[in-house]
Amino acid sequence: MKFISSLSLFVLVVPLSSHAVLYSAEQLYTVNQDYAKCLDVTLGNFKSDGQAQKAMSKFYREITANTDKILELQLQANDEVMQTFLEMLQDRQILLGYMVAKMSEPDKAFEVEKDEQKKAFYFDWKLVNQELWRTNGCNAIYRSLD
Repeated sequence: MKFISSLSLFVLVVPLSSHAVLYSAEQLYTVNQDYAKCLDVTLGNFKSDGQAQKAMSKFYREITANTDKILELQLQANDEVMQTFLEMLQDRQILLGYMVAKMSEPDKAFEVEKDEQKKAFYFDWKLVNQELWRTNGCNAIYRSLD
């Protein structure tokens, strides 16, 4: 668990060598955060569990693809921290898996917002998820996925 926590820190603080690479990696990270928020509140927003699972699968697929791009950008920039993690794990797919696991979690601000909504909706998880789905624009985000 300590490793995953450390991994989340490196994603936020790893300096990249070129501004263009930094911009792209940061942009992908921001998109992943939007997907993670929607992923977190998917249940309760579809007519069936099967439809919700299909939606979750789409969000995971996009998070994985974006995270793979982030990893590639950082490796192309010869990022020392990323190289160290890759050497430690000895496999790019394992490193990608750890990164996807961390990037699939919404940020702390979203968790605070979710806690506030739980109180406002008397801990009715479905209403909370529906409200957060709506306020985070998840319908539009989901429809944009193929």
